[in-house]
Amino acid sequence: MTVNKWPILLSSVLMVGSLSGYAWLGSYPKLLNQNKEQVAPFFESLSPQEIRSTRITALQEKLYQDKQNGQLWYQLGHAYLLNGEYKKAVTVFDYAIRLTDAISSDHYASKATALYYHNKQQMGNEINDLIASALAIDENNQTALMMLANEQFMQARYQQAINLWVKILDSDQAGLDRVGIIHRINQAKLFLR
Repeated sequence: MTVNKWPILLSSVLMVGSLSGYAWLGSYPKLLNQNKEQVAPFFESLSPQEIRSTRITALQEKLYQDKQNGQLWYQLGHAYLLNGEYKKAVTVFDYAIRLTDAISSDHYASKATALYYHNKQQMGNEINDLIASALAIDENNQTALMMLANEQFMQARYQQAINLWVKILDSDQAGLDRVGIIHRINQAKLFLR
């Protein structure tokens, strides 16, 4: 009787390969921590302002190589927005909108936010138009609805603000600050009494 050794050899190779892979993957967290230990001290030494400025510089360098990249312009707009450079953010969001084939509601809502802060938190026709454009694409755009709700609250139209905040909660979007929104609703309800 002849014994075929291929199945035994193949099984052995698969077992050794699997065990080696498992052993190597078991060391992946160590490798990840080692990389963090090398990179973390660099960022720990930077202030939040310096980190944001570094991000802006990195995006600008990428844009020098690909000036027609709408996604990079959009990311740069957000970097300026987070850095408090609202006028630059508005300009950059304009580029992002012009260079993006499939404009999302976030493009319009982001530009509206930048313009709102550039205008010292005053709503205007252009901001309202941008919010309307965002909501025409996505009726549950969180940024646009939050801007509208906050404006209603500031104008002492508390029930309208509550309705908008409830709409945001009902949309079941990921990343919602539910506790913060519920707090705002309860605060508005106090003013209704």
